[in-house]
Amino acid sequence: MGWNDIDVVQLFSGGMDSFGGAVQALALDKQNPVLVSHRSAPKTWSVQRKLVSEMQSWSHSPDIPHVAIQVHKHDRILRKDRTQRSRSFLYAALAGTVAHILGHDRIRFYENGVTSFNLPISAQVVGARATRTTHPRVLQGFAKILGLVRGKPMKVENPFELKTRAEVLDVVMAGGAQALLRHTVSCAHIHLSSTMHPHCGVCSQCIDRRFSVLARGLER
Repeated sequence: MGWNDIDVVQLFSGGMDSFGGAVQALALDKQNPVLVSHRSAPKTWSVQRKLVSEMQSWSHSPDIPHVAIQVHKHDRILRKDRTQRSRSFLYAALAGTVAHILGHDRIRFYENGVTSFNLPISAQVVGARATRTTHPRVLQGFAKILGLVRGKPMKVENPFELKTRAEVLDVVMAGGAQALLRHTVSCAHIHLSSTMHPHCGVCSQCIDRRFSVLARGLER
């Protein structure tokens, strides 16, 4: 593999879903993806780097193209906002830029449908109160913005939009990469993580991850 024969540009956070997307591309679709990551913090970068290294050994590929871009809020006033509501827009911008440079007209998010659609569990979680960062309508908006910026159409896809997280694990298992799941981190409280405890175990991401792992008998 290498930079001269890239098939697809896709986001890679180091979480279970984006890892499943990498397995889908490498093992099942037999494609050469370039993985695009946001280096939000040293902890996150360490997880991403380790996982890519493990995937190289697993796939017998000496080089899986990986672009990790460091972007931070410069002004202290901006740092007070910890909602991360614009996070997926940043990701789309990074991947869209990489795709444009490489001459590609599409980028891919990999997010399970339960998270993408984020259906309200109560009347308090509607409208602007609920974040739907990879909802199909949101991705259509990203595609429109990226297309206008580059002057050419850009597609933004989520191949996992109709899958549950347990079904994402089916993809990982089909690719024979379940042993690498221990290197993925899906926790929303990354600032509290440590080498001994990479997951908080109580956030929605951790609970969803735990349920899906148990559903597929991968707890050990």
